Amino acid sequence: CILLMLFHTIVTCVLIRISPFEFWKKTLSTFIIAITTASSSAAFADNIKTCTEKLGVSQRLANFGVPFGQILYKPGVSVLFWFAAVSVAESNSVEVSVVWFVTAVVICIILSAVAPPVPGGMTASFTILFTQLGLPQADLAVILSLTSILDFVVTGTNIYTGQCVLAITSRSIEKETK
Repeated sequence: CILLMLFHTIVTCVLIRISPFEFWKKTLSTFIIAITTASSSAAFADNIKTCTEKLGVSQRLANFGVPFGQILYKPGVSVLFWFAAVSVAESNSVEVSVVWFVTAVVICIILSAVAPPVPGGMTASFTILFTQLGLPQADLAVILSLTSILDFVVTGTNIYTGQCVLAITSRSIEKETK
């Protein structure tokens, strides 16, 4: 998740021409809400405010992009699902073929979009992931206990990367309309 956030920070700061520290300062309040509550829904109002007042995203774009992004754009969840699947497969000597790998990536992306944006919302998704990839259900308890802790970091990552995408999109729209 840290690498994902760093990648988004670098790309965003280069494209919208802002210092990483200035960008982090502008997005910090929403990130703190997200990382302390593990709920993107709890960070929703502050996310809209941060995007419009601090990042210069139009109200119209923020009103569409924030809810859409918080529901469907969850790269942190995708990464968590994928690492959990690969780790469990490796620890249980499950054969990881190219087909298994591609299937895992597709399932992780789809499940990240349908996981509810509330603490513990990924529980059912992990069960589906393990079943579809032929992973032992016994390891599900371990993953779910770790997920309750990692959910905080993942939520912060999802909110932050969503803000990065909206800032880039807003700047792109501004350039096209000039």
